[in-house]
Amino acid sequence: MNYHNARTNREAVYHIQEWINENAHKNDNVVNLWANGIASCIDRSTTIDQELSDNGCFTYETGLRCRQGSLLVIRLYHQHFDYEIGGKS
Repeated sequence: MNYHNARTNREAVYHIQEWINENAHKNDNVVNLWANGIASCIDRSTTIDQELSDNGCFTYETGLRCRQGSLLVIRLYHQHFDYEIGGKS
C-alpha cells in the first residue's frame, strides 16, 4: 500500500502516552517525554510514508536507552496516522 501525507492522529498521541506510562520504569527520563511533542517530531519526519509502506509501521527512536542498554523506540502503525492512499483521502 502506498501512503501519502501521513500525519499522526489523536490515537497516536494516546498510544505514545501509553508507551510512556508503560516504559517509565526502563529509564528515569522516560517520564520527561511529552506525547504531543513526540507526535509533532514524528510529523516532521520525511520517512513516515516510506516506512509505513515498506514496514507497516513507523519507528521513532527516543534517544533513550533502557537499563540493559537497548535503545527505546516507539512503534506507530497505520491506525495511528491520517493519510492518503494512492493520492486519495
